[in-house]
Amino acid sequence: KMAKHPGSRIQPPLTDAQKESMKSLREKHRNEMAVIKANEKLDEAAKKQKIKALNEATRENMRAILTPEQLEQLKKRQKEHSKDGSAR
Repeated sequence: KMAKHPGSRIQPPLTDAQKESMKSLREKHRNEMAVIKANEKLDEAAKKQKIKALNEATRENMRAILTPEQLEQLKKRQKEHSKDGSAR
């Protein structure tokens, strides 16, 4: 499960502009997720596929907001997280 505020542990810390951009992306993600889940024309497999694509796009958009230094820090943390055996 994605952290509530993925940028909150990144060093250097997010700027106010980055925080706002992340907040907007999270809201957009939440709204689009609700639309997918409410769409009765889609079967479960189609919903899962759309949700997976949405999650991937959101993750990429969030990474695009980070500076190269912050992105490197994020990758390092993710590597450490997966080494602990606590990754999904």
